[in-house]
Amino acid sequence: MASRNFFLSELLIVRHERKFSLQALAPYCAWSPSFFYSSFFIGLGTLLYLPSIIETSIRQSSILAKDSQLLEKWTNPEYMISTNMWTFSVRNPDDVLNNSVPEVKMMGPYVFDQKMRRKVHSLENGTVKYESYRSYYFNEENSCVECFLHNRIWIPNLIFQKFVEAASKPTMRAATAALLVCAIPFVNFVCETVLNLPERIGLFYDKNDTTTGVFEIMDGSSDGGNSLGKIVSFNGEKQMPEHWWTTPQATAIDDATDGTLFKPFINKSENLTVFVPELCKSLTLVFQKDVDYAGIAAYRYVVTQDDFDFSLDRNKGYCHPSKKFMKSKMRARGEPPIIVSWPNFLFAPDFVRNSIKGIRDANQERDQIELDLEPRLGAILQARRRFQINISMWKGVNLTMPGLDLSNFRNSIVPVLQIDEYSRIDAESLELIKDKLINAELAARVSCFGAMITSLLAVVVVAIYVVNRDAY
Repeated sequence: MASRNFFLSELLIVRHERKFSLQALAPYCAWSPSFFYSSFFIGLGTLLYLPSIIETSIRQSSILAKDSQLLEKWTNPEYMISTNMWTFSVRNPDDVLNNSVPEVKMMGPYVFDQKMRRKVHSLENGTVKYESYRSYYFNEENSCVECFLHNRIWIPNLIFQKFVEAASKPTMRAATAALLVCAIPFVNFVCETVLNLPERIGLFYDKNDTTTGVFEIMDGSSDGGNSLGKIVSFNGEKQMPEHWWTTPQATAIDDATDGTLFKPFINKSENLTVFVPELCKSLTLVFQKDVDYAGIAAYRYVVTQDDFDFSLDRNKGYCHPSKKFMKSKMRARGEPPIIVSWPNFLFAPDFVRNSIKGIRDANQERDQIELDLEPRLGAILQARRRFQINISMWKGVNLTMPGLDLSNFRNSIVPVLQIDEYSRIDAESLELIKDKLINAELAARVSCFGAMITSLLAVVVVAIYVVNRDAY
């Protein structure tokens, strides 16, 4: 009997404690259903509308407005720019005159640290008018051991095609510093007076701390950033001069940017058009693949082979027929006739590669132009602008010089410079993107999921209380 009373007492104690614990929940259960349901749906609603909230915030910030953070960072960019240059020297200049294939020796890289600044002339009526300035500083420490600016190389005479009987032979010796940022000295009465050539000719002559021209672009205020960076005019003109190229499509610039600003929320199916004054043409970048840059999901865009395929209708305006050697020469603005290609003649026909010895095999991953963007911001994370400057050489016709038979000259395209310009976002801007976008979005999503899960758990607890209350 004592044992039975003992177990009965224990049972009553357990039931009493359980009843006490359930009674402790009672005050909360009176208001918890509506509260927790509200928390759940607030979390769910925030989660569903979070992309829209982020888009609105980004679009409001994607405007080159006065005193805006975007304008300040764009005017005084802090991203890191390094330019690597390789020179090519003709190793057999005398043999070249006797119908031998030119053989070149590649030297480099000559590394230049680059600084960019922009001077804003006006900011009104939805447009920004400005000029960009680039300064180059030779970085001897990061350059190759043999790379000094006083190195001398053999290159084809830049005016050879324009006046094949020029005072010097088809090859002449030039200092690397002069070739890269100054010029090849050429003082010749005939060239100055008859051909109206400048005293100094160079591939990068007068380019240090100078501007490529005056751009006028859209500030993005009229359409939530969709028109941000679109070119309105270049040097006051709505298109490139007609004498540069032969078709309106080739001279058009109105659908391009200068390559430093892109609209927000870029779609993979969209192509990006960039106007490059140095090439006197626009380039089209197409989506290649998804990439990761320092923990940020990005889109990689590249310039494809089609951009230099002159059999396509959109490129026919860039083609200058020449029975001398090739079907097209990138030649504009009255500059000495040169040919611009990808490094190591990537995608070029075999006859171009066979016209020269000593260059590396082309590699698309190493030699292509590419751009990595954070697609929602349209922010450039890193970019590589790669190209090669070449001089075309062809034999003279009915032209003779004392001791020189130009008819023995072999038609060739001789590389002079190979350039790899690498730019990447600065650490401060990178952290800003991570903190204000990536991490903030992650925190918001975690909070929303946390609120929803907590609400569901609370509802489960309340349901258990109700069931147990009815049972006891």
